[in-house]
Amino acid sequence: MSTNSPESIRLFFAVALSQEVVDSIAEFSGRLQSALQFTGCNPKWVSPNSYHITLWFIGNVPAEMGKRLAGRMPTAVSGIAPFELDVRHTGYFPNDAAPRVMWLGLGKVPPELKLLQERATEIARLSGLPIDKAFNFTPHITLARLKGARNLRAMNSMMENYKHFRAGKCMVDRLILMKSTSHKGGSIYTPFAETRFAPAAPTTEARGEE
Repeated sequence: MSTNSPESIRLFFAVALSQEVVDSIAEFSGRLQSALQFTGCNPKWVSPNSYHITLWFIGNVPAEMGKRLAGRMPTAVSGIAPFELDVRHTGYFPNDAAPRVMWLGLGKVPPELKLLQERATEIARLSGLPIDKAFNFTPHITLARLKGARNLRAMNSMMENYKHFRAGKCMVDRLILMKSTSHKGGSIYTPFAETRFAPAAPTTEARGEE
């Protein structure tokens, strides 16, 4: 189903972060860049405009497929109310012995996020896209990408000081089908489609009932 033709678009499902959390991560990234410049490692840092959590990467597909996926998004968010993310702790993919990606994780993965990821995967499958059943969802925000393991010991020693960083909490209230466009300075992400969750039901106290 994938194609690299000029008419294709590169898509993935994602959830966005609040501006406050993005700003917090950007400030943290700046501190890391200053600290790591003395270690000799050379990460490629992600722009704050690109901070997000990927739910399911789709890849290059015809624009018509994007429309098909967007049409199924209301089904994916059905019954899911806005939920909170607690962004904290640093880590590496695949591991700290051979790091390729530096990331921030979550204090706890909300069940709603897991359900949303499963729903996003399901509508991709129903739309005719191949699904990797062995995929292990590990929600994260990419901070930087690394090539090779140059000065790995120095980098890991420095990163030990920052592993318990807390970026803050934010609410998630929509599913986003994100479009990725290649650019000289790195990929640019823009929403292709988005669907808001139904608002949380008011509490008894909020309704003024006894």
